[in-house]
Amino acid sequence: MEILGMDAKQLLNLINAQLVGWTKFLGGRGFPLCAIQLLLTWDCNLRCKYCIVKEELDMFSKKQIDLRLVKNLMEQIQRNHFLKPWVHLTGGEPLLHKEFTNIARLLFENRINWTLATNGYFLKKYAEAVCDFGCFCVNVSIDDIGPAHDEIREKEGAFKRAIEGIKFLEGFKTMRNKRNPHIAINCTINEKNCTRLHEIYDYLESLPVHSISFQHLSFGPQRISGVDLNRNIAEKIDIVGLASSLEKLMKKKGRVRINLPKSVRKNDLENYYKPDKGRVSGSCVFPWLFLFVAPDGRCYVCDRKIGDLKKQNMQEVWNGDEMHQFRRSLLKGKALPCCFRCCWNIPSK
Repeated sequence: MEILGMDAKQLLNLINAQLVGWTKFLGGRGFPLCAIQLLLTWDCNLRCKYCIVKEELDMFSKKQIDLRLVKNLMEQIQRNHFLKPWVHLTGGEPLLHKEFTNIARLLFENRINWTLATNGYFLKKYAEAVCDFGCFCVNVSIDDIGPAHDEIREKEGAFKRAIEGIKFLEGFKTMRNKRNPHIAINCTINEKNCTRLHEIYDYLESLPVHSISFQHLSFGPQRISGVDLNRNIAEKIDIVGLASSLEKLMKKKGRVRINLPKSVRKNDLENYYKPDKGRVSGSCVFPWLFLFVAPDGRCYVCDRKIGDLKKQNMQEVWNGDEMHQFRRSLLKGKALPCCFRCCWNIPSK
């Protein structure tokens, strides 16, 4: 995923290195809120085999964030934030939200930087809103080529629709004479594609995209924000084949930038995919900077529910008792079980 012109994890590593030493002085208080991950809906038109919220999609498929809650959130940001947080729209499939265009307009009118994560299926339909209302980057999830991608998505034609959406969005952007949004592709590493990542890059490089990111799947015996991660995927990954494919990616000098996960060497991969691995060293500033908001208004950081925007304002959530206690527990140096395979894993060196 991209933020402000660089890979999100590269940016977070930079932020982490600069700010991690200040967390002990803040104690339980957070830095000014840097980013909000706004989950617009649990609804999704696909049922990806590796989706970590697949259970929620089936249970709460029609749950969408209320437009009034979004408006209230925008008003609070305007009142309380000199430096406005970046907002990342996600889901489910965020383009299924019946008020997506109005939400995009709200962000634009409030001059808030925003990005979008999508499976690309409805990208053509919403190209105008994405372009005209200031989206900085569209992150399209593509995990393989052609029918292999459709199999993972459990939807025939999903790959074709995503590719058409990317090309249409780029064309629409050119027609509007706009620089943004950047278009980025995110590819999750799984047992089906792990030995062919370099081939997937070769195909996708021909598309009008700014970057292609490859990301390990999260898994483990614990639940994160109520999500079950025990998917028994570790034993299915071909470590030798994956290491070889990642090595080939590192040597490529293509037009499109490649963003790789931290664990790319064989020893690192063996460590990552050990089923009993559950801890990570170092410190992380994520809970001092970032907030996840679910469609029902509940707020999460890492694996903890820390507030509810239907009952509290943003400042009460961000620096309330629940958040203070959580941050103080992290300052004691104990990483959570979910930290090791967190997709935002940014430990300090």
